[in-house]
Amino acid sequence: MIVDRWVLTVLCALMIGVVQAGDLSKADEEELQRAKQLNAQVLELYQKGDYQGAATLAEQTLEIREKILGPQHAATATSLNNLAAAYKALKQYDKALPLYLRALEIREKVLGFEHTATAQSLSNLAVLYEATGQDEKSLPLRQRILAIREKTLGAEHGETAASLNNLATLYEKLGQRDQAMPLYQRAAAIKAKASGAESVETAQQLNIQALTYRIQEQYDKALPLLLRALPIYEKTLGAEHPETVGCLDDLAGLYVKLVEYEKALPYYQRALAIREKTLGPEHSELAETLNALAKLHEEMGQYSGAAPYYQRALAIREKTLGREHADTLLSMNDLAGLHYKFGQYDQALQLYQRVLSVREKTLGPNHSQTAVSLEGLGLVYADLSQYDKALPLYQRALQIREKAFGLEHPTVASSLNNLASLYRSLGQYEKALPLYQQALAIDENALGKEHPDTATDLNNLAALFDDLGQYDKEIPLLLRALAIREKSLGAEHPSTATSLGNLAGLYETLEQYDKALALYQRALSIREKSLGAEHADTAISLSNLAMVYRRLGQFDQSLPLLQRALSIREKVFGQEHEDTANSLSFLAFLHGIQRQPVESLAYFRRGEHAIGLVIERAFSILTEQEKLALVQGNVWSYHGMLSLIHRQLASDPAAIRAGLDLVLSRKGIVFDAQARQQDAIARSLDPETKKLWDALSNQRSELAKLMQSKPETLGSEAYQKRIADYQAAITQLESQLASKSALVAQEFKQRTVTSQEVANTLGKSGVLAEFVKIQDYDWEHGKWSDTWRYLAFILHGDGKIQLVDLGEAGALESTVQAALKPIGLVGSSNDQQQDATRSLYQTLWQPIAAAVGDANKVVFSPDGLLNLVPFAAMQDDNGHYLIESRQISYVTSGRDLTKGDLGIKPETELYLAANPKFDLAVQVSPTPASEELTRGAVRSAGFGLHFSPLPGTAQEAEQVPSYLTGKHTVLTGKEATEDSVLNIRRPRVMHLSTHGFFLADQASITQGTRGASRIDSEQPQTHHSDSASALPAGYENPLVRSGLAFAGANHAGDAKGGRDGLLTALEVSGMDLHGTDLVTLSACETGRGEVKSGEGVFGLRRAFALAGTAHLMMSLWPVSDDVTAQQMQRFYQLYGKKTNPAAALRQAQLATIAELRSKKGQAEPALWAPFIVQGW
Repeated sequence: MIVDRWVLTVLCALMIGVVQAGDLSKADEEELQRAKQLNAQVLELYQKGDYQGAATLAEQTLEIREKILGPQHAATATSLNNLAAAYKALKQYDKALPLYLRALEIREKVLGFEHTATAQSLSNLAVLYEATGQDEKSLPLRQRILAIREKTLGAEHGETAASLNNLATLYEKLGQRDQAMPLYQRAAAIKAKASGAESVETAQQLNIQALTYRIQEQYDKALPLLLRALPIYEKTLGAEHPETVGCLDDLAGLYVKLVEYEKALPYYQRALAIREKTLGPEHSELAETLNALAKLHEEMGQYSGAAPYYQRALAIREKTLGREHADTLLSMNDLAGLHYKFGQYDQALQLYQRVLSVREKTLGPNHSQTAVSLEGLGLVYADLSQYDKALPLYQRALQIREKAFGLEHPTVASSLNNLASLYRSLGQYEKALPLYQQALAIDENALGKEHPDTATDLNNLAALFDDLGQYDKEIPLLLRALAIREKSLGAEHPSTATSLGNLAGLYETLEQYDKALALYQRALSIREKSLGAEHADTAISLSNLAMVYRRLGQFDQSLPLLQRALSIREKVFGQEHEDTANSLSFLAFLHGIQRQPVESLAYFRRGEHAIGLVIERAFSILTEQEKLALVQGNVWSYHGMLSLIHRQLASDPAAIRAGLDLVLSRKGIVFDAQARQQDAIARSLDPETKKLWDALSNQRSELAKLMQSKPETLGSEAYQKRIADYQAAITQLESQLASKSALVAQEFKQRTVTSQEVANTLGKSGVLAEFVKIQDYDWEHGKWSDTWRYLAFILHGDGKIQLVDLGEAGALESTVQAALKPIGLVGSSNDQQQDATRSLYQTLWQPIAAAVGDANKVVFSPDGLLNLVPFAAMQDDNGHYLIESRQISYVTSGRDLTKGDLGIKPETELYLAANPKFDLAVQVSPTPASEELTRGAVRSAGFGLHFSPLPGTAQEAEQVPSYLTGKHTVLTGKEATEDSVLNIRRPRVMHLSTHGFFLADQASITQGTRGASRIDSEQPQTHHSDSASALPAGYENPLVRSGLAFAGANHAGDAKGGRDGLLTALEVSGMDLHGTDLVTLSACETGRGEVKSGEGVFGLRRAFALAGTAHLMMSLWPVSDDVTAQQMQRFYQLYGKKTNPAAALRQAQLATIAELRSKKGQAEPALWAPFIVQGW
């Protein structure tokens, strides 16, 4: 305020120019007299704040003087200065600058370089440079002004003192305090000597000293100086003088900095009243005071009190300055922020978008004020759960601020907090934690440990620790934040309510309900009073309070609170917001606990629809692992709805259909989104996207090779770091691809598929068995059960659906695991295998048999451990396998049945790689004919990552092509390389006959290499996780731990560059197999991998599907070389005649069963049943 007031004084002085001319005509004299009158009007309009009017008249004055006196006259220079001053006030700096420069040039030429008028031109130019952030250009001007005034006016003159002050202030801005302080001291001495202790000059000097302390953030030292200056201004200039009013502003602003809001308020109110009286109700200076008052009310949590001040300030600025003026935009941005705090998102969005558009246009895309608009817009989108829109806005604002202010500025901390909160909302806690910690460190250092912003940082960090269940770290942070807010903001501030609510939530988690209830009630009272009865934060308090009452069994208290919270959220956020979904789910659980299943289901359905849309929007900016975490974080209501249907609505057809529709919309959606991302890339390979895709493929390949074999020159830590670097690069590239284009983002969105649409694909003889594993809810006691269950939805082609309870998951999985062991072991006794297949039949088929009826085509959509079950091999009490009466196929989700044709044509008929030269110098002993079927060579990595020859695969290489027409690529021996597989593009059929492997997970990599890892084929290791987000710190991608061996694989550890002979699933996932109808993995355990409930098997099974193939034939355990060769021959005989892959496999397996029974009297499933077909 001080500098601005001084500049105004100088400008007013320059408005008055004495015109001296030679002989002039009477008309010219009259014109010059008119110019003088116009000049007086310019001054009057300028003082009233009508800068546009002043500019218009100043233009006329300049035109008259240039015409009569000439362009180089001193009076013309004065008019140039006056017009420039008006443009500067209008923030039209580009127009003001050339006028100031021209005026300076005239005065230097006409009056001389050391004239006082020249010094004033230099001063005006310096002020303009400082206003536009060009302080380095202002410095030599300020130095020159001081030199002129010292010479012309003397070292003790008042104007010299003013120049000293201005130069000192500039040094302060440039961070050169050592240069500034002696100038301030010298100016103070001049003022003190020239005037008395009670003079205006003394007050001004006190003001300047106070400003210095404010710049240094020494507010306690600035305050007594301003308190001393104010009565001097009032005594010498009067209570309503502009200097006095400016001091009132400065005092109020200082109290705001000291967080003493109640003391600031009367000073601002007094300044407003004086300006309204002296300047009128629409003066531009009035808008500044109104804005300051509005901000003060905001800081005090009195949002309703702030609104009229913001609205009035905006109206004044729009009228006096125009709709695109920088100050108008400030008012608009402030009003948008208030709408945001009120939860009025439509109004906030409209204003933020308008301000951002103008600022980008007038200030540029990298201006600090542009960052303010970006952040505000991001906050609104984040609150609306539109994270894909919020993230790039936050990231851009952070980059601008770091560049503009440095890494340790509070505005940078604000951006870090916003970005961290978004990551927390997405469940990406490892990204959020360091950002929260960095923001806290910045604010503690820059603002102090007792500042309200520091309390906000503490609160954010505590919330994250709450999500992580680290309550011992959370408690001290919450208590400290509450203490700061109560002290600095007051007991009734909304932020204090936030701290109370957070502390109450922790007590609720710790089951200290009495403490939680009291704090929640206090928080609700504060929010209703300060924010209003329909604010979004009020809904949070209502919901929290309701949940405690529910836990205490006081349902009559809980229900109206939840209903009120839902009403608020629907009004504030709309029907498709995460908070609205949560309110709906809370109501659903409450009605379910009270045995009101119809009402409960209605709320669940609405909530799940909303949460589905939230997930859909977020998917476009997440990597696969992040999607898994997001889905897992929202699984509670999904399981709740299915548990309700199973427990309370099992006989209601409409409820069962709603349950299946929910499973179809949610099960496998991460896989589906990833696969459709691949589809989008395949259809839109523009050069830039293709470049990213190729880079991702290369990084995957390098990581796969590195994890297969540790270089001897790398120590353990260096090895771990290199792996982490590759994984980080892959994650970054995946994120870039996800946000690359609108098309890719659109393809990420989950499709809405109903049970009726799926039924339409099944035909009269088809049935879908959709399995789902859920955590059960104890509706009697109102809490989650410790157990999980398997449910099966049985859908017929006519649309009929039945729900079957398969029982408790732990017991079922124990039975299944015990059965899988002998079935999947070539050479195990026939009795063991027969018992195992009957056990599977009784556990998995008998419960659903009646629901399936006589349908002869069964599509299994397994979940959890059931992904590893060979349903075809289940045997009834009469010795008949299920495959003998039914055609069987597999899908990740029933939704897969509705997938349409991408319209991508294959580029070749067949690619076949078989019998690779693994380069292993081991002799294979002849096998007696009697043991041929049971002791044939096994395609397995069961003896470690060392691979023996597979002669049966050479037979496949000869026979398979004969059943297919068109262009063939058949590679064997040395030619059957990893490179050749990766380079093939869109064959209609891909057949790979070799060894397969699936390595056990390792929490971390120790000394040694992956090549030293072993797979014990007699004890298959299944890795099952119920929680997609529960990934250990040393987690290794299962797509790296499964793969196929090709030429040179036995020397993978010796590879010095390029491919190593081991094709991992991670590399496969980057291939382009869109348009491929069938991939056959004629190898062992290619259907194995890491099982994730709701998402299928992570390994080759997932990778080839992601790559785009329509059908995948794979094995669930080590396979017999010779039996496989014969079965493949039969399969391709049928497939080559256009038989569906599932039907062709069934006929081939039936033939193998018949042959085995003919030769041995029995057909062991270990020999004939390892292969399954995924795809419809």
